Amino acid sequence: MYGFTIGGPVRKNKTFFFGGFQEDTRHSTGNFPLVVPTAEAVSRLRSLFPSNPRLDLYLGLLDDLRGSAAPIPLALGLDPQSGVDRGSVQFASAPFTLPSINGGPQWLVRLDHYRSEAHRLSWRYIRDSRINSPNGSAAVFFPGFILDNAFRNQNFLFADSYTFGPNYTNEFRFSYGLLDADAPNRISPLSVPLARTLPQISIPNIASPGIYSNTLQVRYANNFLFQETQTKLSGRHAFRYGLEFLRQLATQRPGVYTQGQFQYRDAVGYSAFANFLDDFSGPSGQALIGFGASTFPPNQFRQSYFFEDNWKATPSLTLTLGLRYENFGQLASAVRYPAFAGFDPALFLVPNKVNRDDNNFGPAFGLAWSPSSRAPLLSRLLGDHKIVLRGGYQVSYDAFFTQIVSAGLAASTTECHNDHYERSQFGPRPGQLFIATASGG
Repeated sequence: MYGFTIGGPVRKNKTFFFGGFQEDTRHSTGNFPLVVPTAEAVSRLRSLFPSNPRLDLYLGLLDDLRGSAAPIPLALGLDPQSGVDRGSVQFASAPFTLPSINGGPQWLVRLDHYRSEAHRLSWRYIRDSRINSPNGSAAVFFPGFILDNAFRNQNFLFADSYTFGPNYTNEFRFSYGLLDADAPNRISPLSVPLARTLPQISIPNIASPGIYSNTLQVRYANNFLFQETQTKLSGRHAFRYGLEFLRQLATQRPGVYTQGQFQYRDAVGYSAFANFLDDFSGPSGQALIGFGASTFPPNQFRQSYFFEDNWKATPSLTLTLGLRYENFGQLASAVRYPAFAGFDPALFLVPNKVNRDDNNFGPAFGLAWSPSSRAPLLSRLLGDHKIVLRGGYQVSYDAFFTQIVSAGLAASTTECHNDHYERSQFGPRPGQLFIATASGG
């Protein structure tokens, strides 16, 4: 970890700069145990399945990694052609090591300029990036199938402060923020090219190739923020009022199996691995894949307005009275089908919208009271010390969480068994998840 800061005048008594940098990175070697076939099992599998494309895929991606610790047997069951019992093979834990990195640089630059005693300008730029690879022990599925996560945040701020007189000030702020996050996961550069196209092969109790593509969620957002705030003093009142506009242009990928998944299950006398080799999913296996658009744009326009009066009602009592109005638009309407259209089939493919929430008024009340001047006994007890009682109440509204829309898209499923597959495979609407369930064959 290392860093520095530097600052000073650019123009005497007028313009000043400041900069800072820090690098915080940890390198290590990660050990990720995987349950894979032993050397003896590999030889026996090759003799039993001499031209099996699924075994060739599995062992080709496995390379020379072999299990040796805590062996477990996997039953291969009866040969579906000859009926001969193929016995079992042993899988065991093997240490799989990878270089690990966690960290990244952060830096900022700031410039302040004083045009006059009343007028001040400032600019600031911040950049923060980080990578975590691999993203924990659960992110290493198989040699060459590895997940990590990374993000890159940038923010630019311009502020213009002007004092019109002893009783009146104005501040304007513009901010641009960029969020670029591959989170919670992305496919690591340490992965093989096939990791980007191969459906995830799910076999219980052992390591298998493929990644969970439903965790490859991406968030990318451009945020343009405008703020205007004024303060005016009048007698015993300090009025503060302003507005805020936020325009967000975003892209997000929900938790959908974009690359698909094959789930194999154990059966009586057959391990899930044997069902994989025989191209049979087992009695309760599934095949899943996401259809339609893999991303959606949660663009939005947020607007907020506020008014506040800091009123010194008496020398010992100050009241704060305020009101805020917030309108976040309707994020759910960024997708074509955000709401249930009813049971009429004619409405299933008709785009719809969700009404906005336009009544978000938030009152605020606060007080600061010093009772000493009105309570002689309390004043004598406290001596030279003073006590101030403070209290407040406020109503505020939370912004809509975009991940809720993502989760809704991922969970809106059309489920059908394999005997209905031919009639249903073209039916799901964009953004839905299609599930085919194999039942007994």
